[in-house]
Amino acid sequence: MGEKKEGINRKNIFSLLIVFLFAIFSINFISSAITVVSPANYSNFTGAFGPLVFFNVSYINGTDFTDATNVTFYYNLSGAWTKIGSSSPTLVCSRFPGAVLESCNVSLNLSGLTDGVYSINATLANASTTASGVYSYLLAGATGFGVTTNIMFDSTPPTVNFSGITNTVNNGNYSGMKHPNVSVSNWPAGISSVYFNVTYANGTQVSFIKALSTTAPYYNITLNTSTLYDGLYNLTVYANDTLNNLNKSQSIQITVDNTVPTVSLNCTPVNANRGQSVTCTCSGGFGVSGISTGTFSDTGNPDDSTVETFTAASFVRTFTSSNTGTFTPSCSVTSNAGLGASTTTTYAVILTSSNPSTTSSPGSTTTTTPAVPVTTTQAFNTITPSSPVTMSNFGTDTVKQIQIEVSQTASNVNVQVDRYDSKPAAVLVDKSDSYKYLHVDTQNLTGKLSKATMTIQVNKTWVSGKGLAKEEVALYRYDESTNVWNLLPTTFSTEDSTYYTYNVVLDHFSYFAIAPNKAQVTTPAPTTASTGFLGLPYWAWIAIVVVLIIIGVGFSLKKKLK
Repeated sequence: MGEKKEGINRKNIFSLLIVFLFAIFSINFISSAITVVSPANYSNFTGAFGPLVFFNVSYINGTDFTDATNVTFYYNLSGAWTKIGSSSPTLVCSRFPGAVLESCNVSLNLSGLTDGVYSINATLANASTTASGVYSYLLAGATGFGVTTNIMFDSTPPTVNFSGITNTVNNGNYSGMKHPNVSVSNWPAGISSVYFNVTYANGTQVSFIKALSTTAPYYNITLNTSTLYDGLYNLTVYANDTLNNLNKSQSIQITVDNTVPTVSLNCTPVNANRGQSVTCTCSGGFGVSGISTGTFSDTGNPDDSTVETFTAASFVRTFTSSNTGTFTPSCSVTSNAGLGASTTTTYAVILTSSNPSTTSSPGSTTTTTPAVPVTTTQAFNTITPSSPVTMSNFGTDTVKQIQIEVSQTASNVNVQVDRYDSKPAAVLVDKSDSYKYLHVDTQNLTGKLSKATMTIQVNKTWVSGKGLAKEEVALYRYDESTNVWNLLPTTFSTEDSTYYTYNVVLDHFSYFAIAPNKAQVTTPAPTTASTGFLGLPYWAWIAIVVVLIIIGVGFSLKKKLK
C-alpha cells in the first residue's frame, strides 16, 4: 500500500512540473516587453485620410508594468521627443480579469505635423506612479518586439514644374513627333504616377497619356502632333504620390502647326541692264504658328552679297548691279513650329546700255534716244536633245513663241527677247518700212543650239496699210559684221481676225526686223528716140531689110537645086 502511494506522488509531482513549465513558456511567448502595436512599423499617413490616428501599446501586467491607467505617446522627427495630441486625450486602458497581457490605446490628432519620417514611443503610468519612464525600441533591428519606427506622414501633393524644361514651354509651337517633359518631385512619399491630360483650348479631352521617367525627377510622353488638328491645346499634368496626394494644378498651352510653309521668290526685271536697279521679293505663307525667320541670299552677285534675315511674312531687296551674268538668289523661311521651305530664281544682268547717243554735223548737234524695248525672259533648268522647250510668255504682239532644240544637254539656260518699235541703238543700219525690231539673246546655249523655230505675228492693219499681200511679209536678220539685213525664209502659217502668223527656222540668234518682202518694179528713165520712117527708127528698118535679103537668098538656092 505504501508503495502505491509513493508512485502516485511521483506522478503528481511530474504533472505539476509539466504544468509549471508550460505556464512559463506561455508567458514568455505572449510578450517580454512593452510593445507599440499601432501604428504599425513603416506605416504611412496623409491628411487625405483625416487627422486622427489610432495609437495602441501592450504590456505584461505585473512583469513589464502593473495596472497601467494612462499612456502618453511621443514622436521624434529630428532628435527631440515631442508629445502627440492634447494633454488630456481620451484614453482606454483594457483590464481583463485574470489576463496577463493588457493594452492602452487612444486616437490622436496628427494634423499640423510636418511631412517626414517619425519614430514613436510610449510612456505608461499607474495610480501610484505618475510616470514609469520611457519604454521605446527605436532600432529597426528590434522588430522582434514589434517596435514602431519610420512612421511616415505626408499630406503635401507632389511638386510639378515646367520651369527650366527647354523643350516644353508655355505658348510653345509643336510639329511632328514631340516629347513634352516635366519635373515631378515629392518627399517623404514617392511618386506613384504621372499623366499628361491633353485637351483642346475649350477643355475637351483629346487624350490622357501616362508619362515615363528615365532620369529622376523628369517625366515625359511621346506626342504625335501629326494626328492632331492645327491649333491651340492644353497640357495638364496629373501627379500622384504613393499616399494618393494629387497635384493637377500645373498646365501649359501649346500651338500645334504641321502646315509646311510656302515660299516664292521673284526678281524684276529678270534681265536687267548693267547699272539698272533689280528688286527681289520673297514671300512666305504660314500656318497658325507664323514665321520664325527668313533668309535671303544672293551671294553669287558681288553687288548683292549680303545675306539678309527677316521675320516678316515678306521681304524686299533692291540693289544696282554693275556685274554682268546670270545670278541665282535663294530664299528660305521657317515657321515657329520648326517647319521650313526654300526656293530659288534666276535673273540676268546684261551689257545693253540705255544711254542716249549724240551725232554731230557742221552747225548742228542731234541727240537720239534709243528705243526702249519690251523685254520678256524665261529660264530653263535643263534642255536635252530629246526634249525641246518652248518659250511662249510674250503676250499677243510680234512674237508668239520660240521653240528651242539643242544638239547636247544645256543647263541653266536663260532666254531674253527684246521687242522694239524703232531701230535699236546697237543696229547701225535701219531696215526701211519695218514693222518691228527684235533682239534675242541667250546664256549657256553657245555651241549647243541645233535650231530654233520662231513664230511671229504681224497685225493685218499694218500689212494692208503697206499695200502688201500676206505672203509679202518676211523676217530679216542683221549681220553685225557687215551691217547688212539678210532675208530669212519666212513661211505663212495661219491667221485670225487680227494677225497673220509666220514661222521662221533659225540656226542662231541676233537682231531681227519684220519688213516687206515685195519685188520692187523699177521704171527706167525716159529716153529720146532718133527720127525714123513710118514711126519706126532707122535701125528697125535696117533689120527688116536684112531679114528679107536672107529669105530671098534662100528661095534662089532652092530653084537652082531643082
